[in-house]
Amino acid sequence: HILMNLKQLRFKVFSEEPQKVTLKQKGEKEVKGAALELPPQIELVNPNLTIATLSDKKASLEMELQVEKGVGYQVQELRKKGKMEIGDMALDAIFTPIKRVNYKVENMRVGGRTDFDRLEIEIETDGTITPENALQKAFDILLSHLTFLASNLEQKKETKGSLSKEIFQKSIKDLELSSKILNILLKNKIEKVPEILDKSEEELLSLKGMGKKGVKELKKSLEKIGLTLK
Repeated sequence: HILMNLKQLRFKVFSEEPQKVTLKQKGEKEVKGAALELPPQIELVNPNLTIATLSDKKASLEMELQVEKGVGYQVQELRKKGKMEIGDMALDAIFTPIKRVNYKVENMRVGGRTDFDRLEIEIETDGTITPENALQKAFDILLSHLTFLASNLEQKKETKGSLSKEIFQKSIKDLELSSKILNILLKNKIEKVPEILDKSEEELLSLKGMGKKGVKELKKSLEKIGLTLK
């Protein structure tokens, strides 16, 4: 039961480094969270939580806790993979301060118009963060993800644009073509890649000496740079 109670303790941590919290109690008493000795970087949100009940005057309870920041939920099996000494016990770590979220969208009148919507969000936390700060943090995370995605899309667009420009400026001499097919194209005043793309397969077949094998070779060469005949 003590371990279950310890998992219900909620701390605010003002440090990126793990912090030590100690507990030393003797005698017949109910030991609450308020009995914990905290460093300046730690604040206990629920000091009235009962950790244990000592039922004998000679009873004593001593422990040292490690408190640190994290994200989400970590089972004790994962936490055991870290460096642990003899006598240490790993607990499931709950780093999620949000207990419940609900929302609803309602119609809203603005002046004479009734086609507006109102969004109501209900947030319940464990006390380590306010609902307002939780919502702001959620917005910040969402914005950072959207900014990252938009930046990546823009980079891909720019890369694709510069690549397309480079390809469409290519000479047919840059394609992997046999000298026979290259000469046929040059004799018909086809010198740039776009000039090939302007022609259909039937038009290319009509070129003297091209034939089906020549068109097939041409199509394979274009496919290597991501292009196809119309």
